[in-house]
This record gives sequence, structure tokens and C-alpha cells, in this order.
Amino acid sequence: MSLVESPPWTPKNLLDLPPEIILKIVNGTSGKMSVRDIVNIAQTCSSFRNLFLENKSIILNTHNVYTLNLPRGPALTAMSSQDLYARAARYITISARLSSARAPWQCRKEVVHDIGKLSTEPNTGWPFSHLFVHENILAFLLGGSFLILRLDDSGDIQDHVEINLTPQSASASLVDYQLTNDNTSLWIACAWDGLGYHAPIHVYEVSIEQVTFGGTTRHFQLDNVGNHYFMITMRDPYLALVVMEEILLVDWRRRTAVRIELPSSDPEEYWELRDYLDEISTVLFHPT
Repeated sequence: MSLVESPPWTPKNLLDLPPEIILKIVNGTSGKMSVRDIVNIAQTCSSFRNLFLENKSIILNTHNVYTLNLPRGPALTAMSSQDLYARAARYITISARLSSARAPWQCRKEVVHDIGKLSTEPNTGWPFSHLFVHENILAFLLGGSFLILRLDDSGDIQDHVEINLTPQSASASLVDYQLTNDNTSLWIACAWDGLGYHAPIHVYEVSIEQVTFGGTTRHFQLDNVGNHYFMITMRDPYLALVVMEEILLVDWRRRTAVRIELPSSDPEEYWELRDYLDEISTVLFHPT
């Protein structure tokens, strides 16, 4: 009886394996890798790059994926795999540029703008506040108006738009911003922290594209909350407001809300809680 010889086994390269197997291998080890590791691997060959562009789970499973949440914008899980990889690659480029700097940064150019010529707001002496910067877009609150500027490469103003708030919220001092997923519009959430007044909460969308720049839509208005706001945070589709002794969580797209009560039954601890609430600067939403 003769033994049947098994066919010779030929070692395979990793790239010779089916994409599904490669994906399982990479996902199984990506928890030990950083965003930089994934981008570096993707740049070694087109096969890895295409695989990573089609599967965002690889980047989402890295141990420091939270670093990609730093720019204002959508949740990482809501981004396409291509947009997520583009953000990761840009993060690596900026990080390398900053780490290679051997001397303090020097201002390349200083541009001064006369805001009074841009705004219809009367000269009340109020300084601008709640600054937002994204590439060539600059937004801020000036008294009872929002100003959104589009700058050219030299820092000069190409275009601008002013959003006049309603009289009830003209002293809005709680503001948060968020870019839309495609970076074509800017969402602005604002509220007034006037104690004892029934001031509305607003959500605006302002186009920042070149052709439609300045087009403004008010998506949401909530009236008669009637409390003192300490803080507002926006993460589409939610607004979180610290309101007196509770957190008000609003889904502004569905027009629903829930109150999360925080008060203590002990009158002495009540005022201590008020002090803590006054120090809350933001509410963080889980990326998923």
C-alpha cells in the first residue's frame, strides 16, 4: 500500500490572501496600533490603501482613534470610510509638521478688519465672542448678531453674512458650532442665559460654500423654557443644555426632549450643586 503524497505547500504572502481574511487579521491587531500606524501601512501599497478606504472599522479600532475627534464636526461613525481616512491622513500630516518645528512659530501676516463696517449692530462696546475657525471660515458673536466671514488665502474678507437674532435672544451668550458632514454648512446653536426670562433656543444652518455662501435656515426654535442656562453643547441631532438643576437633552430634528434631573434633596447640598453646574463648560457625547 503506497502513501498518497500531499501536494507541496507554497508559502503565501499576506496580500495573496482574500481581502476578508486580511481584514480580519488587521482588525484583530488594530487595537494595538495607532492611527499613524494604519495610515503608514495604507501608504505601502495600493492593496492596503483600497482595503482601508473601504473599511472604516480598521481606523475606528485603533487605540487612539479619539484624537480624530478634535476638529469640530460629525461623529466618526457617521463619516464615510473615505472621509475618515482623509481625516486620519490629514491628522498625521499636521502632527508631523508640528513635531518637526524646532523654533516658536512666527506670525506670517497680520490682517486687521474693521468689524463696524461689516455689522449693522449698533456700537454698544461689546467685544466679539464665541469664535469659530475652520480653514478660511471665521464666525463669532457680536452683540445681537452672528458674523460669518469667508477669507481668501491672504486673510482678506471675500464675503460675509450677518445673522440678526430675534429681540428675545439678542443677548445670546451661550453658543456652540458644528460643521455638517460634508463641510458645506455650519450649524449654530444659541441660547440666552438671562435669569427669569423666557428666551428661545435657536439652531441655524449657514451655507459656507462659495456659490451659496451665507444662505441661512433656522431649523429649530424652542420657546418658554424659562430657566437660567449655564451651558449649551451641540452634536447633531442633539443639544445638551445645563438648565438650573437639570440637563435638558433636545433632539432638534425630531422635536423631542428629555430632562435629566440633578438636584439634591438636601437644601445645603443644593447650593453646592449650583456652584458645580456653573463650572460645567461642555457635555461630551459618546462617538458611537
